[in-house]
Amino acid sequence: MEDIKGMSSAEMVVTFVFMAFFGALLFAIPLFFIIFIFTDWTTAKATTLWWSSCVAIVFSIFATINENEKKEKSDRNLYEAKSVMGTLNFQAKKFFQSDDIYVAIDKDFSRLLISRPGRRAEIIKREDVYEMVLEVDEEVVSKSSSGMGGSLVGAAVGGVITGGVGAIVGAVAGKNPSHQTKSGIRSVSIKMAVNSNDSPLVVIEFLNSDVTYEKSSMVAKHHLNEANNWWALLTVFMRKDAA
Repeated sequence: MEDIKGMSSAEMVVTFVFMAFFGALLFAIPLFFIIFIFTDWTTAKATTLWWSSCVAIVFSIFATINENEKKEKSDRNLYEAKSVMGTLNFQAKKFFQSDDIYVAIDKDFSRLLISRPGRRAEIIKREDVYEMVLEVDEEVVSKSSSGMGGSLVGAAVGGVITGGVGAIVGAVAGKNPSHQTKSGIRSVSIKMAVNSNDSPLVVIEFLNSDVTYEKSSMVAKHHLNEANNWWALLTVFMRKDAA
């Protein structure tokens, strides 16, 4: 296997500096009040910058290490996916990559490659996808089934999914009104129930944030547009050559 190094030296330096600056701003005010409580105003003013800088440096070290580990994990996942594609003559027409998943569609829409960190990359055929939903803030806004017997019912599915059909329906088509917003979004994802003994639930997350983004914002538009494009691609994949 090729040497997977994660972030480059330049990327690590940029990440460290950004995190240090962000950390200094983040910890300055809380530290000022803590020092003021235990000492006095003059001491707090004189020492807050020093203490916040020290805490920020420690914070940035751990943050940089964490980002590097995430990059290494993502790179290894990508390497695994490309190895499988090379072996099976899989030519990707379109791909999506995040820290948790790599998904690609073959140029003739006959196969779907799914690779997740710590697991072997899988090749999924159209008939292996039972159901697919598009969720915004954990609310199903669009749903599609393979046309091979309906929406996750029947012995064929029950024998694949641990915990029975009900468990996977709850996971795929989950709703949580407490996270829904009227003018903004926090999460956008496509979830699929596939024929796999190891991991029948495939989740492609385009956005998963604690911050609420207005639907008119560039961030929200970007992720919604990306999710819509993949929804269209996967729908074509599921329906192509269907009788």
